[in-house]
Amino acid sequence: MTPSDPASTATDNAARLELQSLRQQTATVQARAEHRERQRMQACATARLLLFAVFSVVAIRAVAERTSLAPVGLSALAFVAAVAIHTRVRDAHAWARRRRFLAEESLARLAGATGPGGAGTLPAQPCSALDAGLPVYRDEGRTDELDADTRQDLGVEGPAPSLWHLLDTTQTSLGARRLRRMLRHPLLDAADIRARQAAVAELARERAWRDELLAAFAVARGAPLARVPAFLAAPRLLEAGPLRGVALFCAAGLPASALAWITLPAARPVVLPAVLACAAVSLVLHGFLVRRALPLRDSYLEMEPLVKLASAVAPRVLAQAAGSVVLRELGQELSAWVSGRAGSRLATLRRALRFLHLHETGAMYPVLEMVTSWELNALFILEAGIKHHGATWERVAGALGELEALCALAVDADERGPGPWPEIVDGPPCLEIDSGVHPLLAARGAVPNDASLGGEARLLLVTGSNMAGKSTFLRMVALHVVLAQLGSPARARRVRLTPVRLRSLIHVRDSLADGKSYFLVEVERVRDLLQLTAREPRVLVVVDELFRGTNSVERVAASRAIARHWAATGALFVLATHDLDLARLADPERVPGTVAWHFPDEIVAGALRFPYRLQPGWSNTHNALRLLELSGYPETIVQAARAEAERRWAETGG
Repeated sequence: MTPSDPASTATDNAARLELQSLRQQTATVQARAEHRERQRMQACATARLLLFAVFSVVAIRAVAERTSLAPVGLSALAFVAAVAIHTRVRDAHAWARRRRFLAEESLARLAGATGPGGAGTLPAQPCSALDAGLPVYRDEGRTDELDADTRQDLGVEGPAPSLWHLLDTTQTSLGARRLRRMLRHPLLDAADIRARQAAVAELARERAWRDELLAAFAVARGAPLARVPAFLAAPRLLEAGPLRGVALFCAAGLPASALAWITLPAARPVVLPAVLACAAVSLVLHGFLVRRALPLRDSYLEMEPLVKLASAVAPRVLAQAAGSVVLRELGQELSAWVSGRAGSRLATLRRALRFLHLHETGAMYPVLEMVTSWELNALFILEAGIKHHGATWERVAGALGELEALCALAVDADERGPGPWPEIVDGPPCLEIDSGVHPLLAARGAVPNDASLGGEARLLLVTGSNMAGKSTFLRMVALHVVLAQLGSPARARRVRLTPVRLRSLIHVRDSLADGKSYFLVEVERVRDLLQLTAREPRVLVVVDELFRGTNSVERVAASRAIARHWAATGALFVLATHDLDLARLADPERVPGTVAWHFPDEIVAGALRFPYRLQPGWSNTHNALRLLELSGYPETIVQAARAEAERRWAETGG
């Protein structure tokens, strides 16, 4: 069955309808839960306000009348309990809201939308492996690097629609950067590709587990994590030492002496000097550290989403025993942050981060910080817990980015239809695609086509009229290679290939800044392809017309010479052309390694019709002048051009 077969279409539609129904049910259930938790949250907020008022009245009365402090303690405990309950209800409301909008976004994608997508821009000069989108916690393996021209030619990146927009459902910059790195650097080792395929297939299959992971990643959705790699790579600013001891003394001494001054009137003459001494020390300390503390506070506030993310994701990774090697390694890396002393340390860091929000109290902040030094002590704790273990946190961030990127691939595999997983083989370069469609056109009922390269068919020459489907076919072939080496399922009935380096020559742009003409840019790109294929046989090159920027005689001569050279190498090539002299290399000249196929066209009821089906042999039809006629060109121009063309075809046998 092909993607356009009725039985296959019916199966895909049934699966899609089932998933749509499930997502609709999830959205409805979570909307109700969100509404219920919102009502509970409002009730908790009211109770919290009342208990605070009670505590304030009881405390003031106890101080004024010098009565027992027991009622003050009880009212304080009641208020703390209300705060804890309110926090739990607020968290439950947030989780319900995340699950609801994730279900709604899935419904939108099933209807043809894309996204949401994170901020996945990779810096030109990364400051660390994490900044470059690498997994950090493990070796990435051997990869290719798609150059910028190839990415633009094939629609891997660039304006929508592109493969990036299709696949990017990440919610954090960590996952988006990792996914972009995966797209730009396809894997080259068959074992690595199979391992990633197994991880993506498991996440696609275990839908409930994946949904919980996605809800956990939504904790840091939209958070400014782009500067986190640079912060983790930077040196520590607050070292543990005498200043740490002074900060602890201020945090404990000043509140204690102030409380003694309030509650023990008889001791005020003795306590007052202690209060003033602690205040003076605190003032000097903050004056000494303010230039370092304020920027550091802002940096750790940007780190806070990462700590929350690790706390939310890690337990859910470990909630299910992973079957694939990649997911088991991820679980082992993240498990160190939710168990034993590491789990306690993570909880301590989360509490310390809460104190960095004291500045949000407004005018009270300077007084509160001067009295307690809580923020300063929190910064010392964070420096010891994060910067001192910066390399470990880079590993954690890399693991989180890897997991989210894998989840994005799994979402695509689940929602776009469960296609077959490409068969990755070792040996001489080969590529077989059975009934493949362009990945960006798969949802539009695109016509499937086959492609077979390797062995005695190393150079595939594709001819056909304008708009017959040549360029789409080139991209279909190349993007299936990208998807296969990315670890994603195929948009075909079957795909079998050896991992290859991928290059393209489809769009050529002149460079005004470099002073290079269209033809010179094209010459340099072809030269680079010749050099690459000379040293590396495992390469697939797709080309749409060679040397368009020069005269026809030299273009054909150079194209034929290069095509003969390529056919003699061990690499694989797909070359689309209008030059029948080039197609004749396969038939009748039968140059070893070449094979010719074409896209036909026909005129039905005075209109051009394109079947978009690849057929053996080279094309002997032409439609350029017919397109001029249909576009309203003057009849005299069309007739003169047709007479000239017929004369030239008679001379060349075209």
